[in-house]
Amino acid sequence: MRIFFIWFLGLVSCYANKIMVPMDHSQANHLKAYGVAFWVLQNGQSVDWMLNFKGGAFAFDFDSKANNELVVRGVSYIVFSEAEYAQIVAQ
Repeated sequence: MRIFFIWFLGLVSCYANKIMVPMDHSQANHLKAYGVAFWVLQNGQSVDWMLNFKGGAFAFDFDSKANNELVVRGVSYIVFSEAEYAQIVAQ
């Protein structure tokens, strides 16, 4: 089971280019979500603020450290491919 999980995380990181943190009703803890966005900025990565999507969601490039931080803090997030992200931005 552990090998499958490691394989799955590797597969997701190959195809997952963006992490989106929703700020609508699906987010359980908005303060922790803002905290992750701040943490990402502190680690030298840029964060996009998607004002008209999912309550003003935050999006940033997929990074395993950021992914782990989201899990540890219990923040809800969605992983998008670059193409899916481009469609959302175009809307």
